[in-house]
Amino acid sequence: MKVAKHLTLLAVLLALLALVACDLGDTKDKEDKDEETKKVTVAETEALDEETTAAHVHSYSAATCTKAGTCECGKTYGDPLGHDFADATCTTPKVCNRCGVAEGQSLSHDYVSATCTAPKTCSRCDLVVGEALGHDFTAANCTNPEICKRCELAQGSALGHDFAEATCTEPETCKVCGATGSAAMGHTYTDDTCIRCGEVDPDSLPVGLEELHLMDSDGYEVMDKVKDSFGNEHENGNVYVYGVYTGGPAGDSAKNERFSLHALSKQYTVFAGTIIARDLTASDAFFKVEIYVDDELKYSIEDFKNTTGAIDFSIDVSGGSSMKIVVTRNYERISAGLALVNAQLYK
Repeated sequence: MKVAKHLTLLAVLLALLALVACDLGDTKDKEDKDEETKKVTVAETEALDEETTAAHVHSYSAATCTKAGTCECGKTYGDPLGHDFADATCTTPKVCNRCGVAEGQSLSHDYVSATCTAPKTCSRCDLVVGEALGHDFTAANCTNPEICKRCELAQGSALGHDFAEATCTEPETCKVCGATGSAAMGHTYTDDTCIRCGEVDPDSLPVGLEELHLMDSDGYEVMDKVKDSFGNEHENGNVYVYGVYTGGPAGDSAKNERFSLHALSKQYTVFAGTIIARDLTASDAFFKVEIYVDDELKYSIEDFKNTTGAIDFSIDVSGGSSMKIVVTRNYERISAGLALVNAQLYK
C-alpha cells in the first residue's frame, strides 16, 4: 500500500519537471531572438550616426559670461565664463571687463577735509576740490610765538615780557600782559623817609586816640568837629570830647567826671594837643584835666573855664603801657563840656 502511494507522487513530480523544461526552452528561444533584434538595431543606429557624422561637423561659438560655447545645431560645449567685474569707483559702479554689464552703484567721493596745507581731497581717487585753507595765526605774545588756530603750527618766537621795574610796593610787572616778575623791593627808611620813593615811615607818624586800643571809657566821644566857647570851629580829625553835662544834681560825682583809657603798648614817646572849652559850657563852670601814664600823673590843669581859651600841652609818655585822661567839672553847673583837639601821639 505504501509503495503504491510513493509511486504516485513520483509520477506527479516527473510530470511537473517536464512542464518546466518546456517553458524554459521557450524562454531561451525568445531571449535569443530579442538579442538578435537588439544587435540589428544597434548596428543600424551606428550606421546612421556614421552617415550623420559624415554629413555635419560641430562649430561652437565662443563662450560668454552667461552662455557656454554653442553649435548651430544647439549642442553646447563647456560652461559659461561668468562675469569678471572691475571694482566700483567714485563715479562708476562695478562693470564686467568682458561684456560691459554694470552692477550696483558708484561709491561716490570720500573727501578728506581741507587743511592749512592741503585742499579737500578724495581718499579713494585723489580728486582735489578747492584749495588749502592756509594758516590762521594768532599774534605772538609775551610767552608764545604766532600759533595757527587750526593746526597749532608755531611760527617765530615769543615777544618776551616788557617789565616795568619793581617799586617799593609793587613787583616787577610786564607792561603788556601784567605778569609779575621779581617781588616788590619794600621801603628802606632813613630818618623816617624811604630813600627810593620818599614815603614817610608810617610808624613814625603821629596817631590819634581813635587809632589806639580803647581799654575803657565813660563819656569819651570822637567827633569830626567841635566849636569852642569863643565860637571858633575845630575840624582836624583828632577831636575828642569829654561830655556835655546835662544831668545829675549838684554833688553827683558820677556825673561830674569823664575819662578814657588807652593802650600805648610802649610804642610812643610824646602825647600833645590843645585843650578847649565847648560852646555849651556855662560861663562860671570850670574843669580839672589830668593825664596819667601807667597810673603816674604826667599832666594836670585846674580851674579851666570857658574864658580860659585854648591851652596847648605836650607830655612824655615814653615806655608807657597805658594812658588815662580824666576830666572833672565843678558841682555848680549842669551844662559844661571840654574837648581835646589835634590830640596826637608821636613815636
